[in-house]
Amino acid sequence: MNENFKIDPSANIHPSVIMEGEIEANTTVGPNAYLKGPLVIGSNNQICAQVMIGVDPEHKTKPGVGCVVIGDGNVIREYSIIQRGIGELDTQIQDNCYIMAYTYIAHDCLIESDCILCARVSLAGHCHVLKGAVLGIAAALHGFSTVGAHAFVGMGSIVVKDVPPFCVVMGNPARFAKLHSYPLESLGLKLEDLEVRNSCLQSGNPYVKECIDNFNSNVRRKVLLIVSNE
Repeated sequence: MNENFKIDPSANIHPSVIMEGEIEANTTVGPNAYLKGPLVIGSNNQICAQVMIGVDPEHKTKPGVGCVVIGDGNVIREYSIIQRGIGELDTQIQDNCYIMAYTYIAHDCLIESDCILCARVSLAGHCHVLKGAVLGIAAALHGFSTVGAHAFVGMGSIVVKDVPPFCVVMGNPARFAKLHSYPLESLGLKLEDLEVRNSCLQSGNPYVKECIDNFNSNVRRKVLLIVSNE
């Protein structure tokens, strides 16, 4: 460690870790992790061996000027890489996410709470993954892509259009497969709360509408239409 760090006394940092930044209560950092500031990591996180956080962005012309901000209760498994931003957005991971081994999160990405990124997922720069979304093994997102809340991207899928909330998409390029019914019960929702009109998701349910509005405010690419043969 160098002098540019602040660690809560309850955090458990392996002595082989090289780090800068701030780590809050009850966070664990495993062997040979590399944490480069400016960096803020919240409480109750598990950061496993060989993870690299805050490394410079892979951008040919813009240097790293942003920060990495990680919330509470996240698990970041072995060999994952999280880059700092180029100044347009701090790279952010909110709360209670599970990020599996070898995941690559490029500069200026936003991962909202309760997301799962399976092993070898790759996010290009400026991607947004909204609350509760799941990205399957080796899924890849084009730069500036947005995946809506509680969507599911199938393993090996290549996302080149923004994925609406509550949608399952698969393939290369990813196409709509079906509505994602799995999380509905835990959210107090029914399939009838997800309405498809003119190939777009709509709903009278306040929570679903909130997810749709949040998605629409984050859209930066063409939106995937909810049709089975797009």
